[in-house]
Amino acid sequence: MSVEAKRFGLVKREAVFSPKTEALIAPLRREKSLGRFFDSVNELAIKRYLQNKSPEFLQYRQEIETGLSQKQIKKVLFDQDMKGAKPGTVKYDRLIAVSSLREQIKREIIRKVLEKGENRLGLTEAERIVLLANCDIADQTDVFYRKWSLNDTRNPLTKKLRRMAPEERSKFLKRKKAIKSGDEYIYSDLKEEGNKIIKVPYAVAYEEEVNEIARVIKKMCSDLDKVKKGKGAKNAKHLATYYRSYVKALTSTDTENHEKLWKQVDENWLAIRGRMQPIHMMESYVDPAGLRVDPDISLMFLDDRYQNLTNKANRTKEKMIDWLVDHLKDYKSALKSEKSMRSALVGMFNSAVIGGRRHAFRPAGQNIPNRENVRLHGVKIFLDVETMRQRWHEEKELLEKVFGKKQTAKLFKEEKMIDTGMSVIVAGHEVAHNLFIVKGTRKAIGTSAYQNLEEHKSTHAITSAAGEILSGKHSFEEQKQLILYLFASGLRSLALKGDESRKPYYYDALVCLNLMYFCQIVKNDDGPITFDFSKRGIGQFFKLAEDLLTHNLAETYDKKRPKLAKKYIADFFTESGLVQDLLKRIAPSKKR
Repeated sequence: MSVEAKRFGLVKREAVFSPKTEALIAPLRREKSLGRFFDSVNELAIKRYLQNKSPEFLQYRQEIETGLSQKQIKKVLFDQDMKGAKPGTVKYDRLIAVSSLREQIKREIIRKVLEKGENRLGLTEAERIVLLANCDIADQTDVFYRKWSLNDTRNPLTKKLRRMAPEERSKFLKRKKAIKSGDEYIYSDLKEEGNKIIKVPYAVAYEEEVNEIARVIKKMCSDLDKVKKGKGAKNAKHLATYYRSYVKALTSTDTENHEKLWKQVDENWLAIRGRMQPIHMMESYVDPAGLRVDPDISLMFLDDRYQNLTNKANRTKEKMIDWLVDHLKDYKSALKSEKSMRSALVGMFNSAVIGGRRHAFRPAGQNIPNRENVRLHGVKIFLDVETMRQRWHEEKELLEKVFGKKQTAKLFKEEKMIDTGMSVIVAGHEVAHNLFIVKGTRKAIGTSAYQNLEEHKSTHAITSAAGEILSGKHSFEEQKQLILYLFASGLRSLALKGDESRKPYYYDALVCLNLMYFCQIVKNDDGPITFDFSKRGIGQFFKLAEDLLTHNLAETYDKKRPKLAKKYIADFFTESGLVQDLLKRIAPSKKR
């Protein structure tokens, strides 16, 4: 076996699960809360990663950690922080492998607990079957993604595409007949051979991993078919239908039929209800053309500890939609998108199992599916409090560079940041992804412009509405807290400026921070960065945000003209003096 092939392998389960680990999982078999169970599994997995001394385990660690510092390793283990590692590089791959090893330990702990007949969590038989199978699917998805990521970087065509402007790239791919008009999702590697670009389906390029995923899912579906009675029997049927369509799409080598097959997967997935929600690969974060879908999976469970936050998020959803419909009544696409916004399933979920791309970017909020012709019938919105907590650790580190530890502790309170972030901004942002989206929106605006605008549009919609949504007895304090959250979140996005896959979030931060600067809520005139929370400044902030949404941004989406989108990007995605100052303050030191 070559060094590379060995490095792509998974550590043996026997090496992951030592006798000491067996003794430590006894409390997990008594746990009744799903949220606490999965968080405890995660904490135990990190401890065992750092403390397992078995020779085979240590040898595997040495292999994947070569060239990494202990600080980098711990940032990935505790916060999934991979800043500074570009997709496709050896460093990126090794950090993914570190995260994957932590998850392999988690999966093995879950297997051991469930295989012993655990029932205190109240899992239905269908949930138990799917949870165990997803542990095996995630193992293979990790290897799939790592190979996919490195193949992408080594591909001469990828390098060529990265050097092209978005419009040039699209014309080039259409001219070479690599994509057709309307193509938005590709489940193949693209290779240039002579004067042609050929598609190599994932089922061919990653045959071993795809076939193993298919084998696990087929066995899972067979087990689900046996669940005929009791709680969860109806959902077992929906799950089996969904997963069978997933296997059919994933293993297909007929690239002309891929869109039809994967659309069917999305539609079958929407039929799945209940506290357990699988997520298949739907996003294109890494591909330079924004077309090839990342290998990625997750299995989510509604987190029973955060019912209050779920209730708050749903109140935000309804109030924001009411505000948007009232203030955007002159725009047909806004009114047409009301149905899909209102039908959204919203909740605080725990990431029980993750695999693939999610190691590098675990969303705090996700609004899916992405296909316009499917999402018009409904979407699901997943909000992850644990991911938000991980992000807060990153934000706090950056805030301390700007304000120092004492001032950061005084201004930014962790629980308030998470509460405001999850129940207002992230919840509203995810619901607002559906705003203005009707059939043909993405194509009409242009894929590149759409990708750059979409994150900003979604944050800006809830920001604009928040001035009136937060209008109760403590409205001023709530509005102030919202601005503090937006500042911290924006700072984190500025730190990701060099990551091309995260550019839309950087653009979103520019507009928000520039508005704060213009309204003099945030000042840097005399050197240090300071806040000035006057009622006048905050009122002006929300009024300007509203005007930008109800005129410029609404017109850009509603008229669906590429020229308007380009003009909006040129006019508003700019670095103010404040932004330039912040970028200098949070820049990595030369030592690092």
